[in-house]
Amino acid sequence: MPDKTICIEDNFFNAKECEGLINYCKGHLTPGKLDTDENPNNNIRRSNIFMITNALQEADLFYKINKKIWEINQQYFRYDIQMLNFLQFTEYSESYSGKYEVHTDCFDSTDSDGIEWSRKLSFTIQLSEPSDYEGGELCFPDNDAYNPESVKARGTLISFGSFNPHGVTPVTKGNRYSLVGWVLGPRWR
Repeated sequence: MPDKTICIEDNFFNAKECEGLINYCKGHLTPGKLDTDENPNNNIRRSNIFMITNALQEADLFYKINKKIWEINQQYFRYDIQMLNFLQFTEYSESYSGKYEVHTDCFDSTDSDGIEWSRKLSFTIQLSEPSDYEGGELCFPDNDAYNPESVKARGTLISFGSFNPHGVTPVTKGNRYSLVGWVLGPRWR
């Protein structure tokens, strides 16, 4: 049976860090262009995204996240992983009923050197104040111990195995912003 561990780190980012990330990333979103515009199956996911690469100007952000994910992995998962290379800022808005149906983040790939990789750890960092939106709950339907209210606080980091089914319920009021990422490791054996 797959590990259903969900790790929750309260106050990983403070309010100032969350607001700074929201403002920076919103400035890079293309208004009206959703990640589903080119995807005919937009009943599964409706959100607006911006990818952040591990560039010099984001070095502190990536260092802080990589350090914490490494600690969480060592304590709870013990997966063979590499460091995080990019992040996804995600906006779920009431204006388009933003959501993401239940899914897993499993993904295998082969790089240009022929090395095979698998997504092993996934995480979400809650950037919005809970009072800024309604709906938009991060859900883990196969995990009876999980309480969606426990992760709504601004700045909370939620990490879990990429094979755990999860989703985001439709946003019915306001906007929900989050930062998500996936940590790769050598293909599962």
